[in-house]
Amino acid sequence: KMVEKYKQQDVDGMLVAMQGDLDEMGNQDAMLDNRNKKWIPQIAEMSKEMSVFYAVGAGHLGGQNGVIRLLRKEGYKVVAVQ
Repeated sequence: KMVEKYKQQDVDGMLVAMQGDLDEMGNQDAMLDNRNKKWIPQIAEMSKEMSVFYAVGAGHLGGQNGVIRLLRKEGYKVVAVQ
């Protein structure tokens, strides 16, 4: 299911598909959201010097506090590469 959502570029759907696991593990804020927010300044700083490839787990991509939306809010252009 996750691969299907990924191929469809449905990162919010990926997060929804994981929601049961996230609920079982505990606090989504600590597991995903807070970490994502801390990464954005680090990504911005490292990206100033050179092109960088970033890999994150699927749960970090979607949602209002997902890495993709947070980067876009900061003015970055984020595109899917196939």
